[in-house]
Amino acid sequence: MTEIIRELLARRPFVPFRITLTGRSTQDVTDPDWAEIDRDVLRLYRPDPAAPGGRRWAAVVSLDHVVAVDTTDADPPIIIPAGD
Repeated sequence: MTEIIRELLARRPFVPFRITLTGRSTQDVTDPDWAEIDRDVLRLYRPDPAAPGGRRWAAVVSLDHVVAVDTTDADPPIIIPAGD
């Protein structure tokens, strides 16, 4: 699973993906710059609103608990004007 995640993080253009863990919880990887992977864990970060340009820890995912990795090619959001 580690190699699959490494390949997805290196993909250009990057395609967001979702990791499903034992227990059915999920983690979305939306930006390769906000993820770090090593032999045993994937660390995910999010932008830190208190430090523009900074990041803060969001999750540590044990790669032993990954059961699926799926790309999440989501459609762009649809804007519906108020009152319609």
